[in-house]
Amino acid sequence: MSEHGIPTGAEVIAQHRWDGDYFTCSCMEPDEPDSECDEIYYVEWAEHVSAALREARTITTVEALDALPVWTVVRETALAGCIWTKTTNDWAFGGMASDGFASGAMCLPARVLYLPGEDKE
Repeated sequence: MSEHGIPTGAEVIAQHRWDGDYFTCSCMEPDEPDSECDEIYYVEWAEHVSAALREARTITTVEALDALPVWTVVRETALAGCIWTKTTNDWAFGGMASDGFASGAMCLPARVLYLPGEDKE
């Protein structure tokens, strides 16, 4: 997991494995009766993994945005789904050079699309 608490796609997928007989999901509580995704079809499993990834990489507060490293890329999940890139002091809208926007200008929630260093994993 990144130092900012946001898992990579590979880390989320690693929690959901096919062991030859069934899918296991370590994202569920161990004492839950359905802690193993037993006898589910691949499509259901893929939807489950996709939902887990979306949830894990969704930012809901300005404080969480401010904690992200420079060059993080996020996408608003509401409205037009605008793309933002964190610069040294603020956020650039749509990848365009600008005077920058405060984190509060973004319409939350937003999904992390890229964290610096993820491409090295």
